[in-house]
Amino acid sequence: MRILLGTTEQENAFDGQLAVKGIYQSGKELADAVMEIAPDVVITDYILRDLDGIGLLKKLEGLENTKFIVYSELNDAFLARIATSLGAVRVFKKHEEKHQLLDFISSYAGGGINIEGISKERENKLAKYIGDTLKKIGMRPNLLGFNYLLDLIMLLVRNGNAYPYYNNMGKIYQQLADKYGNRPNCIERNIRNSIETAWICGDLEYINALFGFSIRSDKGKPTNSEFIGFICDYISNTFEE
Repeated sequence: MRILLGTTEQENAFDGQLAVKGIYQSGKELADAVMEIAPDVVITDYILRDLDGIGLLKKLEGLENTKFIVYSELNDAFLARIATSLGAVRVFKKHEEKHQLLDFISSYAGGGINIEGISKERENKLAKYIGDTLKKIGMRPNLLGFNYLLDLIMLLVRNGNAYPYYNNMGKIYQQLADKYGNRPNCIERNIRNSIETAWICGDLEYINALFGFSIRSDKGKPTNSEFIGFICDYISNTFEE
């Protein structure tokens, strides 16, 4: 696994977490290294010597087999849009979103990129926390929808709730269907069944406290996407590292 880092900081911010093969303060030197080494992942700041992060992305736009991630203290939506339009797969705020960045890189493991140096401890802890929360709501672990929901919520939460398919649940169902050898409509139906079972047999007081509204017969149960959105927000806001 080849990772290159572009930053003006003196120290490797990912020491012991990612196997970084090279650190570059100069954007021009980083661009040359990318062309020579063909790394799997490039993590770069906007601020670099000689050639900034946007200039780097412009110079290397269209390069195949290398994923570009921006990691910067500059929290600028306009710059983020430019970066993603030039091929950056994600933009993260330096220091504050370090864990999200690590989890996002880890998610590429299923796409043929093997990440070195990322501990599974946090991911296991997150999976347990999500599972425990679903059980408290009234989800039954023996139902297929429980495991589908756990996987789906893990996918969204570890990517900062900004997973590209979030507004297109069909693509997420298809991804789960491919993993489990099932059909997307079956994935959706099983998730729906788990949600309905929780609303009928679960702890309504806990559900009320969790979602912040009363569960009434005239209000009805949430849709799959509504439930997933609520639970992802809750997990993101309450999970402790």
